[in-house]
Amino acid sequence: MSWIAWTLVIAFVPVLLVLAALSSPLRLRGRLDEQGPAGGVGWLGVDVDLGVPPGAGTRTIDVRLLRVRLLRRPMPAASDDQASDDQASDDQARGEKPKRRRRRGRPRLSLGSWRVLVRTALREARRSVRAIRVERLMLDAVVASDDPALTGELFGYGCALVSAARGRWPGAELHLDFDFEGDRPRGRAELAIRVRPIRLVGSAARVAWVFRRERRRSARAA
Repeated sequence: MSWIAWTLVIAFVPVLLVLAALSSPLRLRGRLDEQGPAGGVGWLGVDVDLGVPPGAGTRTIDVRLLRVRLLRRPMPAASDDQASDDQASDDQARGEKPKRRRRRGRPRLSLGSWRVLVRTALREARRSVRAIRVERLMLDAVVASDDPALTGELFGYGCALVSAARGRWPGAELHLDFDFEGDRPRGRAELAIRVRPIRLVGSAARVAWVFRRERRRSARAA
């Protein structure tokens, strides 16, 4: 019977490890200021930060394990899409036709299927919000534009959103002002949230199942 016991151990240990990982809190943080957007993610003792650290002039990728830095590298200046566009431009300059990748035809969702999918996604999104804990929410912004009427309208909408956010998260630090003489908005914002991924698995699975079902239904109707 020992081989049966070892088989069960080998089968269940990975499942238990996955469940333990999904039960661990996942932390997401973001910041927007005059230096541009920055953010990071932390899970299972690993923290990855993207942004401009103090004293650095370029954006970097910072990876830490249990608060011990493993690497810090500058972020690439150009993306793969930009490189592909540059390569296509070079091919056109040499008179060569760029190669096109063949894509398999996939059935498109019908309008009714889209409605079902959107309703499901919104319902599951409301459920998922309850599982998210906001650890920090800060906003210090000034609304401005080249049109004073538009500035006043945007400020009104912003005040409504700030009031709703304060009611939902009393500990949030939110301050909104307006400037009728300036023509560009300014300010800074920070957001840090914590969630256990296992609480989102059910919602993600239900949305994926509905999407697959509606895609099959649209394929049969086509």
